[in-house]
Amino acid sequence: MSRQTIIIVAAVSICLPMPTQAQAKSNDNAGVPTVTVTKLNVSDKALEVSYQIKNTSEQDIWLCERINLPFLGFGIGMAKDGQTLLVSRLLSAPQTGSGPPLSGRYVPIRAGESRKESLLLSLPVRPFRVVWRTTRQPSHNIEYAKRLVIELGWYEGDFPGRVFGMLDEAEKNHYIAPQNDWGVPLDVIGWLGDSVRLNRLNESVPDRNEEFLIPWTKRTLKGEHVLRVAVDDLHIPYIEGGTSLEFRPQNLNLCTRIEIAYLPSMLEYLFAYPSQLSLLNADEANYLQSEKEVVLDDPQSIKVLTDGLKEGTLGATIVAECSKRAHVVCYNEGERLTAFTLYDERAVVTEQGQCFWYRDGLQSVKKLNSQIEQASPFRRRIDCAGNLRTLWRRLRLYHRAKQMRYTYEGGIQVAEPIPPQYPIVDQWCDSLVQAYVPLGGSEAYLLEVHKCPTEGNWKFYAMNPNCKPNSPPDMVLLFEANSGKNKYGGPELFTFDDHDPKGGCVLLNDGTVKFIRTKEELRQLRWKEK
Repeated sequence: MSRQTIIIVAAVSICLPMPTQAQAKSNDNAGVPTVTVTKLNVSDKALEVSYQIKNTSEQDIWLCERINLPFLGFGIGMAKDGQTLLVSRLLSAPQTGSGPPLSGRYVPIRAGESRKESLLLSLPVRPFRVVWRTTRQPSHNIEYAKRLVIELGWYEGDFPGRVFGMLDEAEKNHYIAPQNDWGVPLDVIGWLGDSVRLNRLNESVPDRNEEFLIPWTKRTLKGEHVLRVAVDDLHIPYIEGGTSLEFRPQNLNLCTRIEIAYLPSMLEYLFAYPSQLSLLNADEANYLQSEKEVVLDDPQSIKVLTDGLKEGTLGATIVAECSKRAHVVCYNEGERLTAFTLYDERAVVTEQGQCFWYRDGLQSVKKLNSQIEQASPFRRRIDCAGNLRTLWRRLRLYHRAKQMRYTYEGGIQVAEPIPPQYPIVDQWCDSLVQAYVPLGGSEAYLLEVHKCPTEGNWKFYAMNPNCKPNSPPDMVLLFEANSGKNKYGGPELFTFDDHDPKGGCVLLNDGTVKFIRTKEELRQLRWKEK
């Protein structure tokens, strides 16, 4: 390869033609996010392109990090010109074919900050069209792309706040979204649904300040910009069709010992978000940061991991510098069999650079990571806090879910909106569950987050009866207690016994979760109006 020409452009429409180098320079204005290729490696088995996205503007941007979570995460295929390999990661492109509803996951790049990512492609490249604008007939013949183009979608400003604000306004005005004769929504409100449904979609998100999930809206949600970067003078083998190859390392069935090295440590791998780190004190964080490796020599654990690895498909992935990474080495007694790197518990990259992706993620790795002895007590604490944050969102939208339930049951639109309110305290668990049942999910499923995940199922959270939606933000709303369902009260119900090291989680009225370790910390909390 004699040279690579790199072209960069920030565009506001996916329909713009591919810019020339001169056009790209004219768009290089201060304040517009940019993307720059930093590394290009090509071998006979793999291609790696690293690039840096800089947010040089004065406001945050939200970058499309994945499309349709159960799948590859982006579209890839040869463009109509037969010369350009196009990688597309944006939600505003048209959807082709049938399949499950699409969704996009967006992550923030704060003003003045940057994000580094790498595209890893196994060769020859095979197409994967989740969101795509063109299709081609399978030929089963090797073609060669001369150009690689990567497109990345992004929204400016407070993207989650703008979407929820739009839904809030529609609900206040009793807006009814139009549909065609087949019941297909005709505008963005119809596709998004309402704030309660969008909240339910985001309940799986560990930290909503760092991630935002949004459904596909058939391009009715406007404002997605596109960062586009191109690399010319390439010779990338590509095949439209053919048999997918699975991950089959030699002699993996002979493995008797596995070493997993977390990069850079267990702390960053397992607790990536500020809201999670805030639940650890300095000694706990330092301890986890010192833990960098786990050794598996139990035959059952080894089999769980190796069996899960066989489900991988040869393909591609995009990983960020902040992605979860773990280096895995497999041994038979003292003999090294194979080694690879895990990325975000959804992709494997071999030492030869080949990438294997997993449709539903590496469930075996997730299971093993949750059972790691050194981290499991802290993991349970994080899960407990996640339950409380989910309950906070449900409680804040309880009045809207309740109004929607009345609409479903009565078949009419309630004329006056129900004001913000929390459920009656002596039935708060049951009332909250019943409000959300019409939106999907069984009562048992909805009730799961009402319980601390560390101990027996009877240990439900309790509610502070003094806390109302307009109470001070630092007042206790929910807390861990040795109690059953629908319990309410004050600090006398609080328990320190559900966790190891001892302590308990409290949820404040503004959504903050704290881990309380001592009786003195408990006394300092606000339980009633002063």
